[in-house]
Amino acid sequence: PYTIADYITRFTNDSGWEIGINEFPDNVRTLEWTSEESSLARIIAVAKDFDAVLSFGFEFVGTNLVKRVINIRHETAGDSLIFFEMNKDINNIVTHLDTYDMETSIKAYGAVPESTNGSTNQDPINLIGYKWTDPTGQFVLDQYGFLHDTIAVQKYSRLLSNSNPNPTQSDWNRVKTFDSKSQAELLQAALADLKKYNHPNETYDIDLVNSPYVPLNQTVHIADENQQLFLSAKVLSIQRSRANHSVQLTLGEFAHETVSFDER
Repeated sequence: PYTIADYITRFTNDSGWEIGINEFPDNVRTLEWTSEESSLARIIAVAKDFDAVLSFGFEFVGTNLVKRVINIRHETAGDSLIFFEMNKDINNIVTHLDTYDMETSIKAYGAVPESTNGSTNQDPINLIGYKWTDPTGQFVLDQYGFLHDTIAVQKYSRLLSNSNPNPTQSDWNRVKTFDSKSQAELLQAALADLKKYNHPNETYDIDLVNSPYVPLNQTVHIADENQQLFLSAKVLSIQRSRANHSVQLTLGEFAHETVSFDER
């Protein structure tokens, strides 16, 4: 078991970096890796395991760099209440849709159960024969153990066309394995997975005219009224240039927001 500072010092040995602010002086974890990684990727993984946020700072005397520090802080998520508006704070927004991980139905397998005498049955748990009804009616478990999203298939079915605007067949099927040890656990795991991947992954390139300073992990809001696009996003990283007097934000974890307007 090491503290987070112990891990980071080990992985940045002889790099010129040292620990600055450390808000986790006493917490310890026993971590393990089985693959090679760069020092940066490794300390980011360490920070994630400790639920910490890293920032990298530099100290100068004149124009001479005298110290490089890695600060370790608690995550302070929250809403910054900062809004960026199209044609005012934003030059352009480009939307990207990625369907690589998408699914509208899932065939789920769980763990391989052990028999009463300690031997292992070679057939993993599945959802065939399990009785379950979704109270909303959106998700349906069929006799073959497939869990279907009846709404998502209408939007993304391979049969979607002008003549068939609301298809109910031709799902995007996925076969996935979970650690579930019962059909009830497996159903919940499959349902959570289907809800997560039943739509394309949306990412956005946002060209900001000028970025004010926003603390790391804070939420900001983006509005393009002409396109009726209203988003919230989390600040994932910040790059500040003292020379150019600029701040560059990397935003992620986008979510659509519902915006209401006064009728007047």
